[in-house]
Amino acid sequence: GISWGPELDGSQRTRFDGVGTAAYSAADNDFEDYYRLGYTIINSISVAQALEKANYRFSYSYLDNESIQPGSGYDRHNFSLKGGVDISSKLKLSTKIDYIRSNALNRPELTDSQANSVKNLALRPRNISNSLLNDNYLNDNGGPNNWNGAFIQNPYYVANTRINSDKKDRYLGLVKLDYQIINELSASLRISQDQSTTNAVVFQPVGAFDIRPNGGMIDLPI
Repeated sequence: GISWGPELDGSQRTRFDGVGTAAYSAADNDFEDYYRLGYTIINSISVAQALEKANYRFSYSYLDNESIQPGSGYDRHNFSLKGGVDISSKLKLSTKIDYIRSNALNRPELTDSQANSVKNLALRPRNISNSLLNDNYLNDNGGPNNWNGAFIQNPYYVANTRINSDKKDRYLGLVKLDYQIINELSASLRISQDQSTTNAVVFQPVGAFDIRPNGGMIDLPI
């Protein structure tokens, strides 16, 4: 962090937000105390059957990701159905349909964003502990309780407040016909589609961001 002032002697001094006092001493583990252990878990199940002239397979998988960034996460559902049938000894039909739904919450902000937790932790004064910021991340007006204006935002405000979210629906389809003209020659007809829609929402609570001090919400259909 960046600090100027007298020696950190552990004495009680006025807190960064002017509310009460706190120990004027160096706080350790800026990043280690803030970030958490992340994980990704994938579960899947499938059902399949093959008959003399037909076959099918249905599968479902679920991905659950908890980010190292507190308050951030991602999940994805994947449904898949494919099948095939021998229409005749020479003609075969194959189909496949996939549907994927993904959801993300509080994707980490980057660069000079006021909500960039890496930047804000790096610029945190040595005498302001993460526990103090976490216990007092809101001010009396419900906005972020910052120590140096809005540009350097309390990182626990982002961890405990919904800042952005997005969801994506993706559809994939395939139909294929194979015709065996002769043993050494075949022809195929394939029709496929890959379509997706994404909706992202950016939340800007009152007093949280300089770009919109009165607050607002941006809905971004893609």
